[in-house]
Amino acid sequence: SLISSPHPLIAALFPLVLTQQLGGSTSQLGWFLGLIALQEIPLTLMIGAAVRSFNLWAIIIFGGLSHIGFLISLGLTTSLWSIYLLAILYSMGNAVLLSQQMSYAQDLMPDRPGLGSSLMSIVSLFSRGVSALIFAGLSLFYGFTGALIAGMAICLLGCISLALLDRAGGVKRVTA
Repeated sequence: SLISSPHPLIAALFPLVLTQQLGGSTSQLGWFLGLIALQEIPLTLMIGAAVRSFNLWAIIIFGGLSHIGFLISLGLTTSLWSIYLLAILYSMGNAVLLSQQMSYAQDLMPDRPGLGSSLMSIVSLFSRGVSALIFAGLSLFYGFTGALIAGMAICLLGCISLALLDRAGGVKRVTA
C-alpha cells in the first residue's frame, strides 16, 4: 500500500504542477499521458520477462523507486520540456505496480486461492487514503513540492519495509 500510494498522488498533483507551476497547457498534459500509455505496454512485457530472473519483491521495489525518482524530479523541475524526460520513470513505476502487485499478493497466501486477489481492494483503498491525506494535509501548508516529498518518503518507507519483511521470509521467487 505504501509503495503504491504515490500513484494516486501523482495523478492528483501532476496536472496541477504542469499547469500552475510550469505554465503548461491541458493539451501538453494529454501528450504526456499518451506518452506514458505508449511506454507502459512494452515495459510491462519486459517486466513480465524479468520476473523469471529476479525476486518479485525486488521488482516491486524497483517500481517504487521509479516513482520516487519521478516525484523527486517533478518537485525539482523548473522547465516544461524536462517533464517529457521524466515520462520513462513514471512509466516504469506504473508498469511494475499495475502488473506485479497482484501476483505478489496472490503468492503471499498460496494455500488460500483468491484471498490475495481480494486484498488488492484493501491495498488500493489504503494507498488512496494515504495519498489523499498527503495531498489534502501537506499541499495546503507546504505546497505541491512538500506533498511530492512526503509521497516520496512514504513510498521509500514502503520499499524499505517490503525489503526487510521479505528478506526475513516472505515470498521468494515466482516462475511464471
